Amino acid sequence: MGKMSVADAEAVLKKSVENYSLELAFRGGDEEVLTSENIDLTYVSSNEVEKILAAQNRAGWIRNAFGKRTSYAVSTSFKFDSAKLRAYLESLPAFQEANITKPKNAHIVRKKNNTFRVATEVEGNEPNEEAMFAAVDKAINASESRLNLAAYEGAYVEPSVRQDDEDLNYTAERFNSFVDCNITLKLRDGTTETYGRDDFVTWVTYNDDTESWSLSKDSVYTKCWAIMQDIADRYDDTKSTVEYTSTNVGTVVIPCAYYGYMVDVEGETDLMYEALINREDREIEIVNSVSETMDPKKGGTYVEVDVTNQHVIYYKDFQPYMEMDCVTGKESDPERRTPSGVYSVLNKLENQVLGSLTALDPGQRYESHVDVWMPFFESYGMHDASWRENFGGSMYWEYGSHGCVNLPPEDAIEMFKVIDYYTPVIVVREGDNAPEGTRRGDTTWNPPDGGLHYSEES
Repeated sequence: MGKMSVADAEAVLKKSVENYSLELAFRGGDEEVLTSENIDLTYVSSNEVEKILAAQNRAGWIRNAFGKRTSYAVSTSFKFDSAKLRAYLESLPAFQEANITKPKNAHIVRKKNNTFRVATEVEGNEPNEEAMFAAVDKAINASESRLNLAAYEGAYVEPSVRQDDEDLNYTAERFNSFVDCNITLKLRDGTTETYGRDDFVTWVTYNDDTESWSLSKDSVYTKCWAIMQDIADRYDDTKSTVEYTSTNVGTVVIPCAYYGYMVDVEGETDLMYEALINREDREIEIVNSVSETMDPKKGGTYVEVDVTNQHVIYYKDFQPYMEMDCVTGKESDPERRTPSGVYSVLNKLENQVLGSLTALDPGQRYESHVDVWMPFFESYGMHDASWRENFGGSMYWEYGSHGCVNLPPEDAIEMFKVIDYYTPVIVVREGDNAPEGTRRGDTTWNPPDGGLHYSEES
């Protein structure tokens, strides 16, 4: 301190505090200078200088004797207004919303060529206010003259997802492999429809809330279903009645299960969905999902039940294999008539009890044991009728069954032995002319436990 007095030394220190400034460098190249006036930085006197001078006087003759000069580091004591520091920083351009670019995570973008890529993150220049305040405070207390906030860790809000993020890149690759699929649909008329990149890229949807692209399995299935349903709307051609030329009553129109062409929307949707989920190219043939009941005689094996003539013919290979008279439902009672239509043998059971134990009129309650039972539609079927002495004729008008086809026992048993499941059963009567929209067809029939079948119609 040379020959300075305590007052002179402290005056020097006070001036250095009053002249203090800190250069602040921000992202983007902006710089600001913080001065002592900005934060009310003032010198605080201490007895450190006086202690140094006292020690210097006691040992002065020794240092002078050797001709040496000694330097002393004096810690400058000061204080400043933290609230004014915060206000000053908040007033700087770097803290104004109009000048702030918020960071943006790396994200997936769709390119003009309908592919996806990962866009680089945006660093931005949004101050991490508390971290930046702490960094400046620390620099002031250390009497630093420059602080590069652009390089100061934590001073800015950073993106949380960067371009090398594994999950993000995997997702982009999955999107690209999805839109790269080619699905060709072969339609009924021989034409094809192909779906590829330009179609599937629209299935990857952008969410404004999350600012991200997404592709859900549910949405893929829904889109596939919509395509198949559209094809069904354009190509389905089904009917619920069939024109049938019978053996003895001529040509009639009778109800049947739907026939014609009907797209299996669910099945075809599953095929397309599976291919897309597995990122596979595939050719899918749109097939008919309706049984071909348009021609009940197809294959040449079927049973014709002629209600008008009370006669049953079992054809095999288009030739009569068995013929027998029968008794069908009571024709004078609409609720007991055997319904016209195209059906099929749904089951073959032995030793069954048929009947109704629930009829409101006790007189209508009955039980009938049969040796063989061949249901073909709901509770209607063919079976032996050992309680009848005669078959055929006109008795069915007033003394017909409850709806089933009663057969002579020996003939019923013989038919039971040779007939196959799902053999068509065609029930016709003279004058049949069912209106379109009347549907009759195969119905799943499950025998009750114990082998008993109580039917309203037998």
